Amino acid sequence: RRALQAAGYTRGVSSQQALGRHDEMLVFNIEKEDQLVVGLRAQGTSSGQAMQTKSLAGDEYQGLVEAAKLLKGIPHAILQQQAQDSTKSKWIIPTLAAPVNLMLAIYPSGGAHYVKHLDNDVTDSNTRLGPPGQRICDREITAIVYLNENWNDDVDGGMLRLYPSTTEGTPQPPPIDIAPEAGRIVLFQSRLVEHEVLPAFRERWAMSAWIPGMSSFVVQ
Repeated sequence: RRALQAAGYTRGVSSQQALGRHDEMLVFNIEKEDQLVVGLRAQGTSSGQAMQTKSLAGDEYQGLVEAAKLLKGIPHAILQQQAQDSTKSKWIIPTLAAPVNLMLAIYPSGGAHYVKHLDNDVTDSNTRLGPPGQRICDREITAIVYLNENWNDDVDGGMLRLYPSTTEGTPQPPPIDIAPEAGRIVLFQSRLVEHEVLPAFRERWAMSAWIPGMSSFVVQ
């Protein structure tokens, strides 16, 4: 974390602190297989302008590179699993595209959290902002990989709490709590599954990808 901070890669999510977000965020571009490219917006430029980029190099970043490769392969793995699944409980999802960007969120200790929300929320006024495949409305699957060794659920907190979706008229099942243990991958449907991050009392790392459907790139 100190290396990323010193290089100026991370930035605080000040716009969402009212929602309990006090993490530092880093956005990666993963078009290159062997390295991560960090988007660095030049000071004073607007959100619509091109970003400067810088590749992460060095052994200290290798774990992030491997996590990024894992997330980029999720769409193919899902489609393979669907083809092999003979049950009737499979997800009904469209053909997926590989994510272009990833987000690394580093929550500090001291109770940092994030309130209940959807990753693809139709009520969000920014839902259609951005290029195709990277807009909020394009998110089909949320994929998260955790990078926290020896996580202690009782002491460290920081659980991901999922609220399973239900059909109208059926009882709401209890929420599901998932510890952010290193190497654990969590997948859920971005439009349907509300979730939150419970207060973390130890530094908490999570890398996320919002996987779009191929239809996101179709010109309307």
